[in-house]
Amino acid sequence: PSHTRLMINILAAIDVPARVPSAPPFNFNLTEAAAMENFKVLSNNDMDLDKIIRSSAFSSISYGSEFKDSSLLELIFSKHPHWLKMKDILDNGSSFPLEEISEQDRLGDL
Repeated sequence: PSHTRLMINILAAIDVPARVPSAPPFNFNLTEAAAMENFKVLSNNDMDLDKIIRSSAFSSISYGSEFKDSSLLELIFSKHPHWLKMKDILDNGSSFPLEEISEQDRLGDL
């Protein structure tokens, strides 16, 4: 039955060891020196954060790094109606488009 296959896939996913992430290119210390170092990383990459993230595969800043690999998760979630969207977010990050708000609405949110 399909639920048996699902359980086998879940157990298989659990058994896959977590990948040890490589070091990200950013310095997360709250110092002026770290800020300058991070600005240099951004400057060397045309201020393109997506480019830096994509070139930092398997680091703690790579898309979906906090999850198992999407190819493994697909065995479990492929029948979920939103799996393709979830896979895209895991592999490519999410996007939250922002809209400008009026000054009145902004003040109302304070």
